[in-house]
Amino acid sequence: MKSELKTLGWIDALIENLAPDHLEEEIKGDLYELFQKDVAEKGFKAANRKYVINGLGFLAQSFFWRRSTTNSNSFIMIRNYFKMARRTLLAYKGTTIINILGLVVGIASALVIFTFIRFETSFDTFHSNRGKIYRLVRVSGSDMSEFRTGISYPVPLAMKNEISSLDNIVSMEYFGGANVDVLDASGKTVLKFREETGFVLLEPEFFEVFDFKNTDFKWISGSPEKALVDPMSVVLTKTLVKKYFGDQDPIGKTIQFQRKFDFKVTGIVSDFPQNTDFPFTILMSYSSLKVLAGEERLNNWFSVNDTHNTYIVLQPGTTPEDMENEFAKVEELTLTYVVVR
Repeated sequence: MKSELKTLGWIDALIENLAPDHLEEEIKGDLYELFQKDVAEKGFKAANRKYVINGLGFLAQSFFWRRSTTNSNSFIMIRNYFKMARRTLLAYKGTTIINILGLVVGIASALVIFTFIRFETSFDTFHSNRGKIYRLVRVSGSDMSEFRTGISYPVPLAMKNEISSLDNIVSMEYFGGANVDVLDASGKTVLKFREETGFVLLEPEFFEVFDFKNTDFKWISGSPEKALVDPMSVVLTKTLVKKYFGDQDPIGKTIQFQRKFDFKVTGIVSDFPQNTDFPFTILMSYSSLKVLAGEERLNNWFSVNDTHNTYIVLQPGTTPEDMENEFAKVEELTLTYVVVR
């Protein structure tokens, strides 16, 4: 079709010589689009005549073009850019598809990476004390370069009694999974489950240190001050309550762990957020350790379990180095401990 326009090239030449430079391509593009439409509707000869008339009509406006304002010209230029871009994209469809697909893949990849990074860096950033919470770790190895999370059981109690500059201290033991039996009022097993993850022994102070502020986490029934105090007490997440008891109220009911230890349900919490390092579903009172581990083990300074962790909250103005110096003053701390964020 464009080859047939060569006979009317004198119109294009006039436009090139008389039209403003910033409008030349737009005028020629508009003329060609009108020509295509006229060919389809009226035939080639009629389209040729209309092409000449339209071309001269555009040129007749040159008087006004030369007197247009700067703002008007800027608007026209921007409009021209979009028109020319559209025509270029339509003229080279294969290249356009490849470029658009590349752009879409690039933007999608960037969004995925951004979302992943934002999620990873959001872990446990919502706690009120996040800038003052530190994990207590054990230094070991022949060259004292190995840091382990396990803290022997008597250490937290000794720190509570001997170090006054601690704002708060809390211990927990996360031990993964266990067998769970749901018992009826007579003590008979009515349902059996195997949970692979989620079991933890918590001190009530855990929710003072980690308050999950500005998240959806909340206590539905019970409170940490009461629900996690007595031995053999357990708090379940909303999801597990639904799984074990359906629509029944679980408070006061009994569940058995490892076919041996009976725990009384004393509270319900909503599910923990995904961006936390505490993936708990079954929260047992820390005081239950006396039954589960035995009194002798709890008094053993040298028995260390890496699943037994301790976190501390420093008072304003106290640095980790200051706290480590306080550790050295406590004679009972026969192993070396440091604090890390």
